[in-house]
Amino acid sequence: MSTKHNSFTRVLCTILSIAMLISAIPFAMAHAEDETPAVVSFGTYNSKAVLWNIAKTTDDAYLLIAKNALVKAKFNSKATGFPDYGASELATYITGTLLPAAFTEAQQTKLAVFTTNYVASNSGTAANKTYDAKMSIPSSADISDDFLKKATLIGTSTANNYWTADAAVSSATDKKVNCISSGGTKMTQAQNASTVAVRPVISLAKADLLALTAIDGATFTDAADNAINYVVRGEGFKVALADAYNQSTVVVKAGEATLTANDNGVYTVPADATAITVEGVEMNPADFTAYDAALAAAKAIDSSAYDDETWAPVKELLDNELDKESLTGADQATIDQYTTDLNAAVANLPADFRAYDEALANITEIKTKGDAGELYDLTPSYIFNADYTEELTEGIAKTLKLHIATVLNKYKEATIHTYKIGQQADVDKATAAYNLVASKVGYLSANITNWKAEKEFIEGLDAEKYNDVDEAKAACATIVAQHDYETDKVDVTHQDEVDAAAAQLKEIADPFRNGEKYIPTDFSALDAALAAAQAINLDDYITTEEYEADGIDEKTEKPVNEFYYGEDGAIADEIKQQFSAALEAAQNVDRELNAIKYQSQANIDDITEKLEQNMARLVPLKRLTKSQKNIMKIKAFFEKIANFFKMIKEISETLWHLLGMLFRKEIDLYSVFEMIGLDQKYLDILMKLGIKPMEPEEPEEPEEPAAGTQAVLA
Repeated sequence: MSTKHNSFTRVLCTILSIAMLISAIPFAMAHAEDETPAVVSFGTYNSKAVLWNIAKTTDDAYLLIAKNALVKAKFNSKATGFPDYGASELATYITGTLLPAAFTEAQQTKLAVFTTNYVASNSGTAANKTYDAKMSIPSSADISDDFLKKATLIGTSTANNYWTADAAVSSATDKKVNCISSGGTKMTQAQNASTVAVRPVISLAKADLLALTAIDGATFTDAADNAINYVVRGEGFKVALADAYNQSTVVVKAGEATLTANDNGVYTVPADATAITVEGVEMNPADFTAYDAALAAAKAIDSSAYDDETWAPVKELLDNELDKESLTGADQATIDQYTTDLNAAVANLPADFRAYDEALANITEIKTKGDAGELYDLTPSYIFNADYTEELTEGIAKTLKLHIATVLNKYKEATIHTYKIGQQADVDKATAAYNLVASKVGYLSANITNWKAEKEFIEGLDAEKYNDVDEAKAACATIVAQHDYETDKVDVTHQDEVDAAAAQLKEIADPFRNGEKYIPTDFSALDAALAAAQAINLDDYITTEEYEADGIDEKTEKPVNEFYYGEDGAIADEIKQQFSAALEAAQNVDRELNAIKYQSQANIDDITEKLEQNMARLVPLKRLTKSQKNIMKIKAFFEKIANFFKMIKEISETLWHLLGMLFRKEIDLYSVFEMIGLDQKYLDILMKLGIKPMEPEEPEEPEEPAAGTQAVLA
């Protein structure tokens, strides 16, 4: 059939045919230019269904091109020129072998004869050719390049060719076969050509090809499950439901007639069918069973057990719950994915370690302090089962110290802290084990060392060293009276009370301990001595040289003017030096180091005394003026006269006493001379002259007591 139709009748028939098809088939017809190309399953080749695309539409027919290459065979030729396609070995193979192999006789009756136009050229002379057949190689004049270019072109010519080679053939020379160039360019004929792959073309009447419009939730396939969207009358198709629609009860109709699928699910299109409709494809209701369970489990989790970063994956999903009212079976994948994500996020959560961490910290503290001899008594013995979930009455008793070490090793922190939320029971078991052992631990006695030390310090304060000692001791006694921890002992749980009492005592003791209460050293005498010494000018006192110039009495070895110089005049310079040394020592006293009385007062008093003594020794060395010297001489003269008269008075009084004693014979003259120290030789002379010592008187005899009286004992 010619592709050129110019008569008015033909045009009118075409318009009416299109109108009838549009009214009879309520589905949109797919064309080559549509986004989704038309796919038709028609015929079989090598036991596989042949799929076709609608490559061209005429007024009353469709031109279909195979989606895949069908011909794979070698063609040999010894011809030196280009033969007509109709006489070619390939054309003979397609019409004589491929066509009957692909279609049954009934199917062949549905194929329309169509004409292929091509240009043949021998020795460079082009000639228009036509070829009529029910199956042929596509011509670029009839089929657009969109379909032809899907396979590799044969030959080295840039012109369009009518068939293509197997894409698996890599050598260009192996792809050359006998062919007719559509571009008129002469090509060299290949000898012994390799396998040829051809996408043949067929033609079907429009009435025999029905569109299968896509339906949400359903797709159409052929018996071999290849996706199609067109079907040929008398052929079959399947309806495949998507997972979200697989609960639908499908009704397939051809017009008003309901079609029944065979055991393989294939519906056969009636020969007179004008349209295919599918009813009953409905969305499955969404299944929220797993979703609800996952959501409930996630919401039951105490989020306060986690920090923001850890909880974030679960929180994000909980904050974005699915709208169950708006979701259907089409969203089941979304629902399932949400459920999967939520379960995964929850499963990835660590277990709740709060109670475990608290129990671990408690038993670790018990172990640490107990091992160090603080707070806890780890010596009692107990028996526990292997998992430390209960205390036993029979078995081998071990000390709490050994039990704590065992349970910490059995439920290692590094292992427990790797557990996820699904292992919460294991975490709780470890927590219970720690708590059970810890519950058996008792307390040591409270430590009263500081309390006792402060108490004894205050009670031992020396009033000779400190001020306010009595007040401090009274305050201490008041605190001790409230609770004497030496006589009324408490355990370590009362350590805070003991420490508080110790702190009160320390507050009393600290001013004494840090020196605030020390009685300060008295520097007043030293200051007075310093003031007096610093006012002294040593130039106002004589020197040793001046002393020696005045002379020394050889008999007395004293200064001639003793009243002036005193007895130390001979060492005047030394006295000055000793004064200067005493003054320097007094001036250089470190008052901070000597601030405490009981430590330094004796030393300060000694320095003061030495300074005062050296000042006193300077006094006789005072350099006097001439007038002062004369006054002193006059005073000395009158003092001698006064002493002379005093001596005369004493002599006269003594003589009178002596005369009275001689008169009363209380003493003799010899004894007088003896008392004045007269030498014995002179005393002997006096003896010769008759001056002798008196004879001692005889003691009187005591009278006899009168008769009848008793002697009185003296």
